[in-house]
Parts: sequence; C-alpha cells; structure tokens
Amino acid sequence: MITQGVRCEVDSADDGEEQAYCEIVEYVRVGVLLVYQELADRPIKPTHWH
Repeated sequence: MITQGVRCEVDSADDGEEQAYCEIVEYVRVGVLLVYQELADRPIKPTHWH
C-alpha cells in the first residue's frame, strides 16, 4: 500500500486553484489512509441475513 504522498508543486503564484486542489487531494488521501488503518485493526465479523 502506498503511504507516502505525491508531491504537488505549483510553478507560479497564479496557480492558486491548482494549489488548493493539491491540498484537498492530500487531505482526502490522508483521511482515507486513516480510515483504512482504523478498519484494518478490527476483526471482520460475519453477518447473517435472515
């Protein structure tokens, strides 16, 4: 599993939207990683549907 972030570098100060996008992508990536780690620590219980 990839745990390191992807570097997103913006070349000029005019690319504010691109920088914001990169920050959101990193925020979501870290959030997904934390949820994955939390769920991976829990044993899976079978569910029975009647």
